[in-house]
Amino acid sequence: MNRKVSLYKYVNVDGKWRYAKAVFAPNNTLRAHAVLVNGVESVNKTGYYVLSYSRKWENVGQDPKEAVRVLNLRRGELLTEASGGSVVSDRKEVKVPTKTRENIEISSVSA
Repeated sequence: MNRKVSLYKYVNVDGKWRYAKAVFAPNNTLRAHAVLVNGVESVNKTGYYVLSYSRKWENVGQDPKEAVRVLNLRRGELLTEASGGSVVSDRKEVKVPTKTRENIEISSVSA
């Protein structure tokens, strides 16, 4: 079973929406809204964070702290399952803002 969970941010770069890897500091803390685009670090406050694991993409919202919390939660769940344990959790406990990509696009066009 794959235990890798990666954090990305879905951002608007040069008029195109794409997934960019989130940037972590050397002490393993997330740099808020920092992403790697073509190998260059930049700050992009548009878009939302997503997790990539087991060939799935999970929207975790726009808050960097919440994104890291859910990242660690999913890593723990996958590690538990990989070691033969079972996870008794309801995915509904993760609160994600209802703002979607379409809402972001509309608000950025009208602003």
